[in-house]
Amino acid sequence: MLHYKKCQALFAKGEEQEALDHAAVALAKFQAAGNNLAWMNLGSFTTKQHRIDVHYNMGEEERAEKKGGIVRPYSFRVWTRVQ
Repeated sequence: MLHYKKCQALFAKGEEQEALDHAAVALAKFQAAGNNLAWMNLGSFTTKQHRIDVHYNMGEEERAEKKGGIVRPYSFRVWTRVQ
């Protein structure tokens, strides 16, 4: 869980790429520990009209060995802000 929190702390400090890079380390640690967390919430961006949550996916496809394709480990959830 310390790796998870480190990712969130990096993201909160504006070090988004570092947070994403460290999320890969966290994924390996979670996998080694047998923790089947589906995704990790790294943080959010807000605009005037939206909140965008950034998640690092940690499901089966992301944990599987890569076989000739690109697995996109990031997902975004976009929410309309109520004015």
